[in-house]
Amino acid sequence: MVMALASFIGCNQQPAASLDVVSVFPTDGYHGFKKGDVITIEFNRPIDPASFTLAYASESEGLKPDQVNVSFAEDDTKVTIEPKQPLAYSPDDTYAYYSFEVGAKLVDQNGNHLTEPLQVTFSTLRTLKIKVLSVPELDGSGTGLQIFPSETVVFVGDTSGNVGVRGFLAFPWPDDAQEIAQAMLMLVCVSKQGSPFVSLGMLNIEPVSLGDDLQADDIYAPALASPISDDGVGWACNPDQRLHYDTTDFALTAWDEDLPRLDLRLRFDTATDSDDAADLVGFFARETEETIGPGLLPTLDLTYYGP
Repeated sequence: MVMALASFIGCNQQPAASLDVVSVFPTDGYHGFKKGDVITIEFNRPIDPASFTLAYASESEGLKPDQVNVSFAEDDTKVTIEPKQPLAYSPDDTYAYYSFEVGAKLVDQNGNHLTEPLQVTFSTLRTLKIKVLSVPELDGSGTGLQIFPSETVVFVGDTSGNVGVRGFLAFPWPDDAQEIAQAMLMLVCVSKQGSPFVSLGMLNIEPVSLGDDLQADDIYAPALASPISDDGVGWACNPDQRLHYDTTDFALTAWDEDLPRLDLRLRFDTATDSDDAADLVGFFARETEETIGPGLLPTLDLTYYGP
Protein backbone atom coordinates (compact mmCIF):
# COMPACT_ATOMS: atom_id res chain seq x y z
CA MET A 1 0.00 0.00 0.00
CA VAL A 2 2.80 2.41 0.96
CA MET A 3 4.81 1.52 -2.14
CA ALA A 4 1.73 1.97 -4.33
CA LEU A 5 1.07 5.40 -2.80
CA ALA A 6 4.69 6.46 -3.32
CA SER A 7 4.53 5.30 -6.90
CA PHE A 8 1.31 7.28 -7.43
CA ILE A 9 2.84 10.42 -5.97
CA GLY A 10 6.00 10.02 -8.09
CA CYS A 11 3.99 9.66 -11.27
CA ASN A 12 2.14 12.92 -10.57
CA GLN A 13 5.16 15.07 -9.75
CA GLN A 14 5.71 17.80 -12.38
CA PRO A 15 9.25 18.27 -13.75
CA ALA A 16 10.91 21.52 -12.78
CA ALA A 17 10.06 24.25 -15.28
CA SER A 18 13.03 25.24 -17.45
CA LEU A 19 14.04 28.82 -18.21
CA ASP A 20 15.07 29.13 -21.84
CA VAL A 21 15.88 31.79 -24.41
CA VAL A 22 13.17 32.04 -27.06
CA SER A 23 14.87 34.59 -29.33
CA VAL A 24 17.77 37.03 -29.37
CA PHE A 25 18.86 39.92 -31.55
CA PRO A 26 21.49 40.10 -32.76
CA THR A 27 22.01 36.40 -33.22
CA ASP A 28 25.42 34.80 -32.72
CA GLY A 29 27.54 35.60 -35.80
CA TYR A 30 25.34 38.49 -36.95
CA HIS A 31 26.97 41.19 -39.13
CA GLY A 32 25.66 44.73 -39.43
CA PHE A 33 24.63 46.01 -35.98
CA LYS A 34 24.20 49.76 -36.47
CA LYS A 35 23.49 52.96 -34.64
CA GLY A 36 20.00 52.88 -33.14
CA ASP A 37 19.92 49.09 -32.87
CA VAL A 38 19.40 47.50 -29.45
CA ILE A 39 19.94 44.02 -28.11
CA THR A 40 16.73 42.16 -27.30
CA ILE A 41 16.35 38.83 -25.55
CA GLU A 42 13.04 37.00 -25.07
CA PHE A 43 12.53 34.22 -22.53
CA ASN A 44 9.84 31.59 -22.23
CA ARG A 45 9.09 32.61 -18.64
CA PRO A 46 9.12 35.83 -16.59
CA ILE A 47 12.59 36.39 -15.18
CA ASP A 48 13.80 37.96 -11.97
CA PRO A 49 15.16 41.36 -13.14
CA ALA A 50 17.60 41.61 -10.25
CA SER A 51 19.22 38.34 -11.25
CA PHE A 52 19.71 39.56 -14.81
CA THR A 53 22.06 42.27 -13.52
CA LEU A 54 24.18 39.54 -11.95
CA ALA A 55 24.01 37.27 -14.99
CA TYR A 56 24.88 39.79 -17.71
CA ALA A 57 28.57 40.16 -18.60
CA SER A 58 30.63 41.71 -21.39
CA GLU A 59 34.23 42.79 -21.85
CA SER A 60 33.51 44.57 -25.13
CA GLU A 61 33.93 48.33 -25.07
CA GLY A 62 30.45 49.83 -25.24
CA LEU A 63 28.70 46.74 -23.89
CA LYS A 64 30.18 46.52 -20.39
CA PRO A 65 27.52 46.46 -17.65
CA ASP A 66 28.02 50.14 -16.76
CA GLN A 67 27.89 51.15 -20.44
CA VAL A 68 24.38 49.89 -21.20
CA ASN A 69 20.82 50.59 -20.12
CA VAL A 70 18.74 47.52 -19.37
CA SER A 71 14.94 47.51 -19.40
CA PHE A 72 12.27 44.83 -18.99
CA ALA A 73 8.91 44.42 -20.73
CA GLU A 74 6.09 41.99 -21.48
CA ASP A 75 5.76 40.79 -17.87
CA ASP A 76 9.54 40.48 -17.56
CA THR A 77 9.85 37.99 -20.43
CA LYS A 78 11.66 40.49 -22.69
CA VAL A 79 14.93 42.28 -21.95
CA THR A 80 16.28 45.22 -23.94
CA ILE A 81 19.95 46.18 -23.69
CA GLU A 82 20.71 49.59 -25.13
CA PRO A 83 24.29 50.85 -25.42
CA LYS A 84 24.57 54.30 -23.85
CA GLN A 85 26.81 55.30 -26.76
CA PRO A 86 26.59 53.85 -30.29
CA LEU A 87 28.97 50.95 -30.81
CA ALA A 88 31.92 51.91 -33.00
CA TYR A 89 31.92 50.75 -36.60
CA SER A 90 34.92 49.09 -38.18
CA PRO A 91 37.15 51.76 -39.80
CA ASP A 92 37.79 49.50 -42.80
CA ASP A 93 36.44 46.35 -44.44
CA THR A 94 37.42 44.06 -41.55
CA TYR A 95 34.88 43.10 -38.89
CA ALA A 96 34.68 44.80 -35.48
CA TYR A 97 33.35 42.18 -33.08
CA TYR A 98 31.40 42.58 -29.84
CA SER A 99 30.35 39.89 -27.38
CA PHE A 100 28.08 39.50 -24.38
CA GLU A 101 26.91 36.65 -22.15
CA VAL A 102 23.93 35.91 -19.93
CA GLY A 103 24.98 33.25 -17.45
CA ALA A 104 23.40 30.68 -15.16
CA LYS A 105 22.87 33.22 -12.37
CA LEU A 106 19.74 34.31 -14.21
CA VAL A 107 16.58 32.85 -12.64
CA ASP A 108 12.89 33.09 -13.30
CA GLN A 109 10.43 34.29 -10.73
CA ASN A 110 10.16 30.76 -9.31
CA GLY A 111 13.92 30.42 -8.85
CA ASN A 112 14.61 28.21 -11.86
CA HIS A 113 18.01 28.88 -13.42
CA LEU A 114 18.68 29.52 -17.09
CA THR A 115 19.07 26.12 -18.74
CA GLU A 116 22.02 27.08 -20.93
CA PRO A 117 24.11 30.27 -20.79
CA LEU A 118 23.56 32.62 -23.72
CA GLN A 119 26.73 33.67 -25.55
CA VAL A 120 26.55 36.02 -28.53
CA THR A 121 29.27 37.50 -30.72
CA PHE A 122 28.33 39.93 -33.49
CA SER A 123 29.83 42.74 -35.54
CA THR A 124 28.90 46.32 -36.34
CA LEU A 125 28.93 47.88 -39.80
CA ARG A 126 32.13 47.98 -41.84
CA THR A 127 33.53 51.01 -43.70
CA LEU A 128 33.47 50.13 -47.38
CA LYS A 129 34.67 52.01 -50.46
CA ILE A 130 33.57 51.65 -54.06
CA LYS A 131 33.67 53.54 -57.35
CA VAL A 132 30.05 53.87 -58.44
CA LEU A 133 29.45 54.31 -62.17
CA SER A 134 26.55 56.40 -63.39
CA VAL A 135 23.29 54.97 -64.75
CA PRO A 136 23.48 55.07 -68.57
CA GLU A 137 19.76 55.74 -69.05
CA LEU A 138 19.98 58.82 -66.83
CA ASP A 139 23.13 60.27 -68.37
CA GLY A 140 21.88 62.99 -70.69
CA SER A 141 21.01 66.58 -71.48
CA GLY A 142 17.76 68.49 -71.70
CA THR A 143 16.40 71.82 -72.90
CA GLY A 144 12.95 71.83 -71.32
CA LEU A 145 11.38 70.95 -74.67
CA GLN A 146 13.56 67.96 -75.50
CA ILE A 147 15.52 65.37 -73.53
CA PHE A 148 18.49 63.40 -74.78
CA PRO A 149 19.10 60.36 -72.54
CA SER A 150 21.88 57.77 -72.84
CA GLU A 151 24.30 60.31 -74.23
CA THR A 152 27.99 59.58 -74.85
CA VAL A 153 28.74 63.18 -73.87
CA VAL A 154 26.61 65.23 -71.47
CA PHE A 155 26.45 68.88 -72.58
CA VAL A 156 25.76 71.95 -70.44
CA GLY A 157 25.41 75.54 -71.64
CA ASP A 158 23.45 77.12 -74.49
CA THR A 159 23.06 76.47 -78.22
CA SER A 160 23.40 78.73 -81.26
CA GLY A 161 19.61 78.87 -81.19
CA ASN A 162 19.82 80.51 -77.74
CA VAL A 163 18.38 77.46 -75.97
CA GLY A 164 19.68 76.60 -72.52
CA VAL A 165 20.98 73.07 -71.99
CA ARG A 166 21.31 71.28 -68.67
CA GLY A 167 23.01 67.95 -67.98
CA PHE A 168 22.18 64.99 -65.76
CA LEU A 169 24.08 62.16 -64.08
CA ALA A 170 22.82 59.56 -61.60
CA PHE A 171 24.68 57.22 -59.26
CA PRO A 172 22.91 54.27 -57.56
CA TRP A 173 23.59 53.17 -53.99
CA PRO A 174 25.28 49.80 -53.42
CA ASP A 175 22.78 47.11 -52.46
CA ASP A 176 24.39 46.58 -49.03
CA ALA A 177 24.66 50.27 -48.08
CA GLN A 178 23.23 51.06 -44.63
CA GLU A 179 24.63 54.54 -44.14
CA ILE A 180 26.61 57.02 -46.26
CA ALA A 181 29.96 58.42 -45.08
CA GLN A 182 31.49 60.30 -48.03
CA ALA A 183 30.83 60.85 -51.73
CA MET A 184 33.35 62.39 -54.15
CA LEU A 185 32.30 63.11 -57.74
CA MET A 186 34.82 62.80 -60.59
CA LEU A 187 34.13 64.24 -64.04
CA VAL A 188 36.17 64.57 -67.22
CA CYS A 189 35.44 67.60 -69.42
CA VAL A 190 36.26 66.65 -73.02
CA SER A 191 34.98 69.61 -75.02
CA LYS A 192 34.34 73.32 -74.72
CA GLN A 193 32.65 75.56 -77.28
CA GLY A 194 32.56 79.32 -77.06
CA SER A 195 33.07 80.99 -73.67
CA PRO A 196 30.48 79.47 -71.33
CA PHE A 197 32.16 80.61 -68.10
CA VAL A 198 32.34 84.19 -69.40
CA SER A 199 28.87 84.51 -70.88
CA LEU A 200 26.86 82.11 -68.68
CA GLY A 201 28.55 82.41 -65.28
CA MET A 202 29.39 79.56 -62.93
CA LEU A 203 28.82 75.87 -63.57
CA ASN A 204 26.50 74.55 -60.84
CA ILE A 205 26.16 70.95 -59.70
CA GLU A 206 23.08 70.24 -57.59
CA PRO A 207 21.12 67.24 -56.33
CA VAL A 208 17.64 66.59 -57.68
CA SER A 209 15.19 63.70 -57.70
CA LEU A 210 14.70 62.00 -61.07
CA GLY A 211 12.29 59.27 -61.99
CA ASP A 212 13.11 56.00 -63.71
CA ASP A 213 13.97 57.88 -66.92
CA LEU A 214 14.76 61.42 -67.95
CA GLN A 215 11.89 63.78 -68.67
CA ALA A 216 12.00 67.16 -70.44
CA ASP A 217 10.77 69.01 -67.35
CA ASP A 218 13.55 67.53 -65.20
CA ILE A 219 15.57 70.64 -66.01
CA TYR A 220 13.09 72.51 -63.78
CA ALA A 221 13.01 69.93 -60.96
CA PRO A 222 13.57 71.61 -57.57
CA ALA A 223 17.09 71.31 -56.23
CA LEU A 224 17.43 69.42 -52.94
CA ALA A 225 20.32 71.57 -51.71
CA SER A 226 22.40 74.61 -52.62
CA PRO A 227 24.74 73.89 -55.54
CA ILE A 228 28.47 73.41 -55.78
CA SER A 229 29.67 76.17 -58.11
CA ASP A 230 32.79 76.15 -60.32
CA ASP A 231 34.17 79.16 -62.19
CA GLY A 232 36.04 76.99 -64.69
CA VAL A 233 39.44 78.50 -63.91
CA GLY A 234 42.16 76.05 -64.90
CA TRP A 235 39.90 73.80 -66.93
CA ALA A 236 41.85 72.11 -69.74
CA CYS A 237 38.85 70.15 -71.04
CA ASN A 238 40.83 67.13 -72.17
CA PRO A 239 41.03 63.48 -71.03
CA ASP A 240 44.19 64.16 -69.01
CA GLN A 241 42.35 66.31 -66.45
CA ARG A 242 40.04 65.02 -63.72
CA LEU A 243 37.59 67.36 -61.99
CA HIS A 244 36.77 66.45 -58.39
CA TYR A 245 33.88 67.65 -56.21
CA ASP A 246 32.93 66.80 -52.63
CA THR A 247 29.26 65.80 -52.96
CA THR A 248 28.99 64.22 -49.51
CA ASP A 249 26.27 66.61 -48.34
CA PHE A 250 24.30 65.90 -51.52
CA ALA A 251 24.58 62.17 -50.94
CA LEU A 252 23.49 62.46 -47.32
CA THR A 253 20.50 64.56 -48.36
CA ALA A 254 19.44 62.05 -51.02
CA TRP A 255 19.93 59.17 -48.58
CA ASP A 256 17.89 60.89 -45.88
CA GLU A 257 15.14 61.51 -48.47
CA ASP A 258 15.12 57.74 -49.09
CA LEU A 259 15.98 58.24 -52.76
CA PRO A 260 17.35 55.23 -54.68
CA ARG A 261 20.29 57.19 -56.12
CA LEU A 262 22.25 60.39 -56.05
CA ASP A 263 20.80 62.29 -59.02
CA LEU A 264 22.75 65.35 -60.16
CA ARG A 265 21.89 68.21 -62.48
CA LEU A 266 24.55 70.41 -64.09
CA ARG A 267 23.66 73.95 -65.19
CA PHE A 268 25.14 77.40 -65.63
CA ASP A 269 23.96 80.49 -63.75
CA THR A 270 22.35 81.85 -66.90
CA ALA A 271 20.41 79.63 -69.29
CA THR A 272 21.45 81.59 -72.40
CA ASP A 273 23.23 84.81 -73.31
CA SER A 274 21.15 85.16 -76.51
CA ASP A 275 24.20 85.83 -78.69
CA ASP A 276 23.29 83.26 -81.38
CA ALA A 277 26.46 81.30 -80.60
CA ALA A 278 26.93 78.01 -78.78
CA ASP A 279 28.58 78.16 -75.34
CA LEU A 280 28.90 74.58 -74.09
CA VAL A 281 31.02 72.23 -72.04
CA GLY A 282 30.81 68.46 -72.52
CA PHE A 283 31.53 65.65 -70.09
CA PHE A 284 32.18 61.99 -70.84
CA ALA A 285 29.14 59.88 -69.87
CA ARG A 286 28.54 56.23 -69.07
CA GLU A 287 27.73 55.20 -72.65
CA THR A 288 31.30 55.91 -73.75
CA GLU A 289 32.74 53.04 -71.70
CA GLU A 290 33.34 50.75 -74.68
CA THR A 291 35.35 53.37 -76.56
CA ILE A 292 37.27 55.19 -73.84
CA GLY A 293 37.43 52.64 -71.03
CA PRO A 294 36.29 52.98 -67.41
CA GLY A 295 39.04 55.38 -66.28
CA LEU A 296 37.40 58.43 -67.86
CA LEU A 297 33.80 57.75 -66.96
CA PRO A 298 31.93 59.89 -64.42
CA THR A 299 32.30 58.16 -61.08
CA LEU A 300 31.20 58.63 -57.50
CA ASP A 301 33.94 57.57 -55.08
CA LEU A 302 31.61 56.41 -52.31
CA THR A 303 32.52 55.55 -48.74
CA TYR A 304 29.64 53.89 -46.96
CA TYR A 305 28.81 51.58 -44.08
CA GLY A 306 27.66 48.05 -44.81
CA PRO A 307 27.47 44.67 -43.06
